[in-house]
Amino acid sequence: MMLDKFFSLIPYWGGVAFLAFILSKRQKKISKDILWASFRTTLQLIFLAFALELIFKSTELIVSLLVALIMTFNSSTQIVSRSKTSRYKIFWISFLSNVFSIWPIAFFFSWESSETGWYGPMRLLPLLGMILGNSFNGVSIALTTYIETFRDHKNQVITLLSLGATEEEATRNLFYRSLKAGISPHINSMLAMGIVSIPGMMAGQLVAETSALDASILQIKMMLSVISGTALCIYVALKFLHKKIFLPSGEICFE
Repeated sequence: MMLDKFFSLIPYWGGVAFLAFILSKRQKKISKDILWASFRTTLQLIFLAFALELIFKSTELIVSLLVALIMTFNSSTQIVSRSKTSRYKIFWISFLSNVFSIWPIAFFFSWESSETGWYGPMRLLPLLGMILGNSFNGVSIALTTYIETFRDHKNQVITLLSLGATEEEATRNLFYRSLKAGISPHINSMLAMGIVSIPGMMAGQLVAETSALDASILQIKMMLSVISGTALCIYVALKFLHKKIFLPSGEICFE
């Protein structure tokens, strides 16, 4: 029975292999990247399935918290790798901003949508994972934009400070430009949702023969959680980064 499930992947892998073969004649690197990403995704999701089978046997809050910490840790490492800098304690900035911003929203979503056992791994972790997965790219973009923009406009910031502007006033445009850069992809996605595409969570519910209205309501809750969680997470992360760049003495710690 289990082997049949694995064999069902063969046609899909065949399509990927055919595409990689065509691209390999002109673009070998792209071909290799597609094969590697497909292979890694397959292994990761299969491993995840077996791990979740064990995790979901528990209904304890402590298990949910431990796995949530691991998920947040992995999300933060991805943000560090995408931001391409290990300075300013980016890992801890992203980790704490996730805990303070994403966790409360995921906990509320799980509590609101479940009458009992809302803190159990089976209910909480999928919701937390979806919100984390949708937010970390925006946080990465925002932090990278802030660092690069600050580097390009450092002299302008110093000039504003010398003219009597506060730290917040001198960096206000940089701050909100970075916030916009991080949140814009999510806004654009929401504007097209339901018109251009059927979002993944709703599609899964429909395939499982759930009522279209129920699936739609659940998807709306998820998207509102994602946009609010991402925006709040970016805001908190940028505030933390700001504190790392501006020392308590007023000096700028930036290279």
